[in-house]
Amino acid sequence: MFKFNSRIKLGEHIVSREAAALLIAEIGVNHNGKMEIAKEMIKEAAKAGADIVKFQTFNADEFMADKDVKYAYKSGGKTIKEGMYSMFKRLELPVSWHIKLKEYCLRNKVQFLSTPCDRSAVDLLMKVGVSAFKISSEDLINIDLLEYVAGKNKPVILSTGMAKSDEIDHALNIFKRKGNKNLILMHCTSVYPTPEREVNLKRMVEISRRYDILSGFSDHSKGDLAAIAAVSMGAVIVEKHFTLGHQMKGPDHIFSSTPSEYKSMVDKIRLIERMKGKGGLGISPTEEKLRMLYRRSIVAGEDLEAGSRIELKNLAYKRPGDGLRPMERYKLIGKKLKRNLKKNEKILINDLSG
Repeated sequence: MFKFNSRIKLGEHIVSREAAALLIAEIGVNHNGKMEIAKEMIKEAAKAGADIVKFQTFNADEFMADKDVKYAYKSGGKTIKEGMYSMFKRLELPVSWHIKLKEYCLRNKVQFLSTPCDRSAVDLLMKVGVSAFKISSEDLINIDLLEYVAGKNKPVILSTGMAKSDEIDHALNIFKRKGNKNLILMHCTSVYPTPEREVNLKRMVEISRRYDILSGFSDHSKGDLAAIAAVSMGAVIVEKHFTLGHQMKGPDHIFSSTPSEYKSMVDKIRLIERMKGKGGLGISPTEEKLRMLYRRSIVAGEDLEAGSRIELKNLAYKRPGDGLRPMERYKLIGKKLKRNLKKNEKILINDLSG
């Protein structure tokens, strides 16, 4: 029976339900077509605690048929309306940048990834040398691209924004046919920015449960609350858009995280992970030390004479908890005392006879 892997290696990172969440800073198109901005974002994302920085590798001519389609977005406090084709053309990541950006990532101790939007982009990223492929929500139904990527014997992170269950089923069947077990599904709401009422983190949990697969969260909401909550609910990867400033020109800056915001999110996520612990019914080491101080022991509820038989009415439960526990009173009831006991004195097994 085919089963997707529950432990996947992405470069130096392990992705699993037990490992710390992998944090991706999605630079995407926020470089605004400028290499110096791209490098600055890599440096700042690494300083903020990102494990991976991700770009997008696409050719606007490959996916835009109607070059007259208009697109409206908020930028710099204004509503900007421009041609979608010209916008994407301006934001393409030049082929020559890829290896330079990867090398810059290595110098800053952060992993480089990019989202391929066509087969030639996959080939380019294979040459550059990436540890995995991230496929965007809009390409979940791009079966030719999925078949090509699934056959490359690399882990794939696949976003599921806009996808209905039959479409997810179809995508997963492609990976099953190709024998690629290293797949992670990302819950995503393809609304920019995503309103709180549409974040729907329970969908991420259902994806993991239904398909028995690792799941993460690609966050398009404002602020860090959704990302932090996602980790508390089991996200193995969190992807959050990254910007140098909300006022920068471009479609994604308004809902992206600035360096200080991203660092704050990282710190909170790592704190949440420490709070989550390891599960099970064990108690903490500190609790173990405090049991004696906070718990009650069985003591004499009144002065008792040697030879008397202990009845329930003779017992009291008081601190500290270094004696018999109240639940062990059955060991005492009906037994004879070997010695006199003062009120509040602990009753021990050695004090008893049949």
